[in-house]
Amino acid sequence: MADPWENLPTASLAGIPFPIASRKVRGGRALARKKYPFRAGQVTEDIAREPRVYEYVIPLFAGMYEFVGFAEPLYPDTYSKLIALCESDDSQAYAELIDPEHGAVQVKIVGYEWDEKSDARNGGILSLTIEEEEPAPFELFTITTDASASALDWAADFDAELSLASLVPELPPGFASFAALVADFVRFVGDLEATADAVAARLDEVRATITAAQLAALELPAAFYRVAWAGTSLLDSVTLSAQAATSLGPSVVEWTVPATMSSHEIAVELYGDASRYGEIESRNPSAHPLFYPAGTTLLVLAR
Repeated sequence: MADPWENLPTASLAGIPFPIASRKVRGGRALARKKYPFRAGQVTEDIAREPRVYEYVIPLFAGMYEFVGFAEPLYPDTYSKLIALCESDDSQAYAELIDPEHGAVQVKIVGYEWDEKSDARNGGILSLTIEEEEPAPFELFTITTDASASALDWAADFDAELSLASLVPELPPGFASFAALVADFVRFVGDLEATADAVAARLDEVRATITAAQLAALELPAAFYRVAWAGTSLLDSVTLSAQAATSLGPSVVEWTVPATMSSHEIAVELYGDASRYGEIESRNPSAHPLFYPAGTTLLVLAR
């Protein structure tokens, strides 16, 4: 009479082979579900395939390794290796499962249960639950020290996420993408002639446009997280870009001429240095090159 352990299928986990008495695989589709007030039912969006969950029942008895063709006793040798793998902090990275049907799969161990009975000494039954997991590590998004370059990169990413979600944002006239809008904004804030108030006003306009595009993704549960994340990163980047530009040098401010004055007199009044009259004239062309009438508003450096 054949031994009941003969011809069992085998698998391996992190290079540790083991026999399989029974195998169960759970899977399906991942759905994003959204429910609305005062509306029956729900809206679902198919995200992707759910990760497979493998459940193995593994007989590990001292004398059975010869029947299943293993080189070492399944108990305690294979048992000890599998338990150590399940419990060791060092082994909780991705492990490779070799499944008899699906082949090589990257997985993480979810849990185990060891069952031994008094009438079956020198071994027991190990129930092992393993979950499929994507091997690529999650990368944290960071904003580079070059705020302008970061803003341009995030603008391109935001455009890409909106395109994947089939969303067409409402942009100011003359701009076909956030990449173009942000590039123009970066040029504007880099202009030393731009006042701090003008930069702040322009920043508010760009931020409002980005926020409106984010809100348009609310009806798309599967896409909303990625659109919101890219949009928020872009918001942070353009804000840092504006802050960096206005902190690089003296701010350009508005100054009202108190009485009719020449550019030399204004330079002395503002900076105590008549030689800086050229800065005032270049920023403020006048129909009267020798003087500025009282009440004229000029753009001047804060210092």
